[in-house]
Amino acid sequence: MGYFDYLKTGFEIVKLNRREISNAANDEQATRWSMLTVVLVAVVYSVLAGLIGAAVGSMFGSLFGKGAALGSAFGLGIFVFQLVATLVMFFLMAGILVLVSRMFGSQGSFMNLVRPLGLAYPLNILSLVPLLGILASIWSLVVMAVTVSETQKLSIGKSIGVLVISIVAFAIIFWLLFMVVFAGLFAAAGTGALLASQPY
Repeated sequence: MGYFDYLKTGFEIVKLNRREISNAANDEQATRWSMLTVVLVAVVYSVLAGLIGAAVGSMFGSLFGKGAALGSAFGLGIFVFQLVATLVMFFLMAGILVLVSRMFGSQGSFMNLVRPLGLAYPLNILSLVPLLGILASIWSLVVMAVTVSETQKLSIGKSIGVLVISIVAFAIIFWLLFMVVFAGLFAAAGTGALLASQPY
């Protein structure tokens, strides 16, 4: 099977085709295509975020006569950050789902879950479209619940419970990471300002 065949599989997963979810979960060849799909989606997110960052950076930079330079630097920084963040969030959420599933008596593995979720990941691109994005976000949660049910061998009721607990845990972890990064940046900025104020 080639990549386009696996994209079709991803479309079937989005349609909640349990047979295709199961097939993808147990297909070791699907691993690289699933990872490639996640990376491509992350790149799409990052390019859009980078363009917005570049525009904002240029706007503020123009106030100091360095619009182009600041815009390019800010855009590149946002691109790299968004790329890393998207990949980390995908695998972090998958890991949390598996760990919580174990609490409910799961029999599946991490890769069993990652493969079908990765192939269905392009659905998240629709979340960038106004109005349609709300429906896409809700449907992505449905896809996750059904995928957890099929790959972790849990009832749909337990899978919904797993999803709810995982989202709460993910939000807490994400908030803590955000606070750590923010505190680090604040400390670095304070140190830089202190050093700049020192007489030579």
